[in-house]
Amino acid sequence: MMRATALLRLLRFVSLLSLRQSLRRARRSLASFVGVIGGLVLAFAQIGIQDALYDGAIRLHKTLNGEVIIVPAEFDMLLNPVWLERNALSTIAGQPAIADITYLYTAAPAIRGISGNKVQQLLVLGLDPYAPAIDTRRIGADLSKILIPGHALWDSRSQPHWGDINGALKRHGSVDLQTAMANLSLQTPITIVGTYALGGSITVLGSMIVSQDTFRDFGGQSAERPNMAVIKLRPGVTSEAAVAEFNQLLPGHVRAVSTAALIAEERRFWSEETPIGYFLDLSAAIGIFICAVFVGQALVQTIDENLSEYAVLRTLDVPDGAMLLAIVLTGLFLVLAASPFAAGVAMVIYHFAAAATDLPFDMTLKRSADIVGISLLTALFAGLLTGRRLVTADPARLL
Repeated sequence: MMRATALLRLLRFVSLLSLRQSLRRARRSLASFVGVIGGLVLAFAQIGIQDALYDGAIRLHKTLNGEVIIVPAEFDMLLNPVWLERNALSTIAGQPAIADITYLYTAAPAIRGISGNKVQQLLVLGLDPYAPAIDTRRIGADLSKILIPGHALWDSRSQPHWGDINGALKRHGSVDLQTAMANLSLQTPITIVGTYALGGSITVLGSMIVSQDTFRDFGGQSAERPNMAVIKLRPGVTSEAAVAEFNQLLPGHVRAVSTAALIAEERRFWSEETPIGYFLDLSAAIGIFICAVFVGQALVQTIDENLSEYAVLRTLDVPDGAMLLAIVLTGLFLVLAASPFAAGVAMVIYHFAAAATDLPFDMTLKRSADIVGISLLTALFAGLLTGRRLVTADPARLL
């Protein structure tokens, strides 16, 4: 009992010593403390940008009106213009697990802006107005407006590369655009008659919705060749069971995936098959490294300024482990003290970045916990490395 009490007193002493040292270090060496904050801010910013890019890429996926998606076998991302034959689904059309099958058509033709002098690619979504493949309620799309051939809905959150289409639509009730495809001598006119709110991504600057009949005018893609089929399952049927069943019945050139798996594939594509994921991961790692360097610098300064005190503790037979723990805890307290400031600065960065790009920048609890947790681990290693100098030194030389 006495031994446990003594241990608790020692731990309390070490914790209070570490807390006092970290607070004193933050006050006396503002540069080191700001350096720790800066490293954390860089990590927050880079991982926030990364998640915003990935989440922007799957905005459309989250609106798909079903639990299972049928795509061509070579499908790897939404903007990859691969298609499947509708008759490929004949082998599963009568399965009792299926409540409904709808089709999505995608293309990215060049569209001339309302000023007439700027051309930019635009994502065009072809839907059946009576059985849409996406949940139009989530994006506020009134598909009754596109029943007339040539009419389209405009994504109000598109980038302004095509001009102020939202403003022109409010003033005039409709906006006339046309394609600008080099392989066509006769361009396709489009009349914007309404809006919806989806938002773009790093590669999709804007989008519009047309009926599948109007969609044929964008390159002549037949209604029998959708880019994906969206299957709504009957209540009680799990997507995992349905995917396994459908893949046994479908021909080899198409495959079934759950909506969740499709979202994961899109995120993995941008993370692993493009330079974006590598560079952002590297930048976040650099931020964590900078944080560790400044924590180590602060701990070295702390040891140098308190050598005589540590020498007295060693002559009083304070265990080396307790002294090492004091150094390690000092580093951890520095990171914890810097984290709220870093998160606050990162939230300001997120606000301006979201306003400028319309990408989903959010400060999530998981992201905060991940970054702070990794930073605490690096501070732990920095404390162990710098603390070795103290516990291996001769007490007489410390005085």
